[in-house]
Formats: sequence, structure tokens, C-alpha cells
Amino acid sequence: MKQPSSIAFVAACALALGGCISLFPMPGGGKKKQGPPEKPVVDGKVFGTGTMTVEEWGVVLLLDPATVDTANAADHLVINSGKGGGYDPINGDFEFSIRKKQPGETPRTRLADELKKLNVHRKPENYKGQLASFDAAAIMDQTSNGDVIGTITVAEQGSCIIELIVVAPDIDQLVRLEQATRAGILAKVGKTPNPAACQ
Repeated sequence: MKQPSSIAFVAACALALGGCISLFPMPGGGKKKQGPPEKPVVDGKVFGTGTMTVEEWGVVLLLDPATVDTANAADHLVINSGKGGGYDPINGDFEFSIRKKQPGETPRTRLADELKKLNVHRKPENYKGQLASFDAAAIMDQTSNGDVIGTITVAEQGSCIIELIVVAPDIDQLVRLEQATRAGILAKVGKTPNPAACQ
């Protein structure tokens, strides 16, 4: 007869003891604190530090307005974490925008324009993407210009283009920053923002 594996044996003992022993204890242990869920944080930068509501464009960002540059006009909203035009070589940066479409513009033409602007010499491949926490159908391309890697995600809502550009020094930080932007940029009604300027 085969001997049970040590993991199966320990699991059986834990069950016999009424489930009081955890095979994989959670960090911190002890009783879980009661209260609101933690806000997303990326290495202490930008997300999780406050709340910024932009009524005109119907979005909420879980960040301190002082940590970003904001341009808010009748035809566009641009929020950029690279304050002063610089790029954070450790944490990376993002730019989120909603703006009126130019004549003949589509998410694909916008994506191609962004690749050209970033000096990436190829046509976009148009992967399916997820735009922040919205329900907008989006396209995404992954890119690198030698100094940084990033993703560009573009969607269309009414007469507007919604865009999220994330850049980072490496893949691990890019993934963390993408996850934080998806969790930290919210439509006020829980769906894709559709402000009056886009209707």
C-alpha cells in the first residue's frame, strides 16, 4: 500500500483538529481588521493616496490630485502622473485621457498615432484590451522604445476617445502599475463614462 504524501498527511491532521491550523498562514496573522478595503498602491506612488473626482467627465481616481498634472477643458481631460514632463524610472508613470474625436479618428488610428509619437517603428497589432475598470471594448498594444516598456489602451465612447498609456522600467512594475490604474480609475456610475461632451 502506498504511503500518503506528507502534504496530504498534514492536511488530514489539520482537518482532524477542526481546521485550527492553516497550512498557508496569511501575512500578519491574527484577526482581520474591520474597515474599508485597502486602496491600490504601487510602491507608494500615486494610487491609494486620496480621491480625485472629475464631475464634468464622470470619473473618480483613487489618487491625490497633488501627485498628478491635470488638464481639464471643455473638449478634453488629461491626467498625467509624470509631473513636470519627467518619467519616473523606478515606479513608471501613466497618462489617462478622455477627449473629443478628430474627424475620421478611430481607436486604431489613435493607437497608430501614439506608436509613431513614441518612436516605435511598426504598425499596431491591436490586442484586445481592458480599459481601467470600465466596460468599454478596447484595443491595446504593447510597446518599447528602448528606454521603457509600456501599454497603450484605447476605447471609443460616443464622440470621444478614452485612452490609457502606462510606461515602466520593467515588466514587473508595468504589471503592477496596470493593475493599479485599472483599480484606481473608476466611472462614477460604475460603467464607462459618457459625459455630455461625448454624447
